[in-house]
Amino acid sequence: MLDRKMEAMASERLRKEDRVRRRRDYLRIQRYGEKIHLRYFLAMSRMTESGGSDRRIGITVSKKVGCAVERNRVKRLVREVWRKNRTRFPVKRDVVVIAKRCVREAGYAEIERDLQQLGRRLTGRIEGTSKEGRGRGKEVEARGREREDG
Repeated sequence: MLDRKMEAMASERLRKEDRVRRRRDYLRIQRYGEKIHLRYFLAMSRMTESGGSDRRIGITVSKKVGCAVERNRVKRLVREVWRKNRTRFPVKRDVVVIAKRCVREAGYAEIERDLQQLGRRLTGRIEGTSKEGRGRGKEVEARGREREDG
């Protein structure tokens, strides 16, 4: 029984191969990847160039977010959400998640909701069923018409 528990825990582990670790990988993803704005994060995603893992995550939390304790808390929460929800993300994708300042007030549930939304949006883009931008287009058009009229 103990062996089964250990096996289950080992399969859920976030291994080195599951993380973006090199500076050049971060820079490549940030330079050539697609940006996705979320409530608590700015995410960048790009097709995986490494043959190692199916999907990898990189986490960036700057000093603007807070002191070391707060930054480490955010990173722990993001790692845990990724670990439990990584199958919701597309295969062969590298994702870099950059925390925004407002993430300090977020709890596990809000971060999980944000990252699940990211997974849905990335999956939708790959399948060609992205719904991003719907609704905003009408809003922007209406504002443009108001400026022309007024």
